[in-house]
Amino acid sequence: MEQVPVNPTPSQIPDRNLFEFPYGPPISLDEAKALIAASETAAIARGLRMCLVVLDSGGNLVAFERMDGALLISVDAAREKARAAVLMKAPSKAAETIVASGGLGLTYLSTGVMAVRGGMPLIRNGQVIGSFGASGGSLEDDEHISWVGATALRRL
Repeated sequence: MEQVPVNPTPSQIPDRNLFEFPYGPPISLDEAKALIAASETAAIARGLRMCLVVLDSGGNLVAFERMDGALLISVDAAREKARAAVLMKAPSKAAETIVASGGLGLTYLSTGVMAVRGGMPLIRNGQVIGSFGASGGSLEDDEHISWVGATALRRL
């Protein structure tokens, strides 16, 4: 597998509206492990101890890793960020923005959803095949590491 850069620059989010993407076949376990490995490398480079999670297109757990020393609260947070991304077909930052702005009068989105940065949808061939979630750093760190995981999908 090609090594994913620690600080990638191109956006992994397609230009068109993510809501247009249908759900597709789920990501495989081998692919999920590769995304976690790429994200772990990036987290180590930043000196972070994180929880990393990959969900399938139905929001079910495919793979999970808790790096040594990661906070226990990050276990659920990583999964809930990934759940927001797969349910909304958008980065979990979109949920954060909606809640923070009072958009649509929402204060509650769904059970098991965290409306903060750190979750990214996984898209292949115009279909959402799952999501990636990261927790354990600042919100900016979590967003970046989940972006690394989502970007790694392109290299498989």
